Amino acid sequence: MKYIKAGLLLALTAGLGYWFWDGKEQERPGSQVADGADRDAASRSGSGAGGAARGPASTEAEEDRSAALEQSHLQQRIGGLTSAALVETVLAADESGTAIDHNRFLWRATGLLRSDPEACRALLGVYQQAGLSTGKKELIADLLAHAGSPAAQEALVSALSAPVTAADAGALPLWQRLAFVRTPTAGTLEAALARYTESSGEDRLSLLQTLGALAAGAESAGNPLGAARLTARLDEVLQTATDSRERTAVIAAIGNARRPRDIEMLSSIAAGEGDPDVRDAAIRALGRQGAKPEARDALAGLLKGEQLEASTGALVIRGLSRGGALRDGDMDAMTGFASDRELESDLAGEMSRALSLQYRERTGDSWRGAMEVVAAKSQGAPAIQAQGMLLLDSLKTTQ
Repeated sequence: MKYIKAGLLLALTAGLGYWFWDGKEQERPGSQVADGADRDAASRSGSGAGGAARGPASTEAEEDRSAALEQSHLQQRIGGLTSAALVETVLAADESGTAIDHNRFLWRATGLLRSDPEACRALLGVYQQAGLSTGKKELIADLLAHAGSPAAQEALVSALSAPVTAADAGALPLWQRLAFVRTPTAGTLEAALARYTESSGEDRLSLLQTLGALAAGAESAGNPLGAARLTARLDEVLQTATDSRERTAVIAAIGNARRPRDIEMLSSIAAGEGDPDVRDAAIRALGRQGAKPEARDALAGLLKGEQLEASTGALVIRGLSRGGALRDGDMDAMTGFASDRELESDLAGEMSRALSLQYRERTGDSWRGAMEVVAAKSQGAPAIQAQGMLLLDSLKTTQ
């Protein structure tokens, strides 16, 4: 499989708070502003049982205050960046697409692109310049995809459809940037479908995952028909796939789509598939379902299988931790799976990470039992074993 350059993804994750491939729903930058404004407006207007009833005039005033506050925060985020400075910084980036003060630039630039359609068109002009490196094209595509406004998406689709993209050896990773668009427009969905249809071989399989991600975005944005057009392609490939490579690719794409109706099918594959690549893809796809109880039950159930290998168990635990706080049953299943084996570094690491993430929230018997297994069974991973012992010791001093 071909994936987007990991280094740039990590930079985007650090700078923008986005993470796509694990399928977790995360707040978009700026949503905290709107939430804060709503709470502030409610406190001023006297909401709740004891508050006065609010009429249309007061509601409009609250909306105006909320919009003004959000705009104020957006301008603070942009920090005076202009369209001209945006273009200058992109052109000054190194050939890999890394700008000066990179993460801060990503944050400011995406704010500007969301608020200023002219800035989107200016970046499109830079993208179409002859001789621009693939790395700088990737930077522009990332900025437009994460900005995500209709104008940014229009510019991104125009850039991807331009001759300079078709002539670039890195065209596939550029098209895969569409997966980062959180609320895809009809034009973005059409462009992705058209690109998938005209592709072949490995490119076509890789673009399945982009279709899956866009389907999830369309569904969450209230466009179920648009999502269905994309997932119909995934279902077609699933029905006709014959080899491991095709099945692995389409199951990964179905995981990106995160349809609840797929949980039963994915659970069956994860539990009974003989091909390890296909099985692992199904486990990852279940992990991308988030906190849905059916998916978590399926993952916890896999840990009770007698023939499950340690590496597969680590994958299952990673999927469980992506669904939010571990339930007591999840931790008991982890303990049962790990208690009769020496923990290799991968398994010990996944258990330790999953448990450490909720150290402050969950310190009951199930949490303690699982962490005691980590501390006792991780001789091959001394750093992880020491961390487990330290966390257990810290509980004693607080009780």
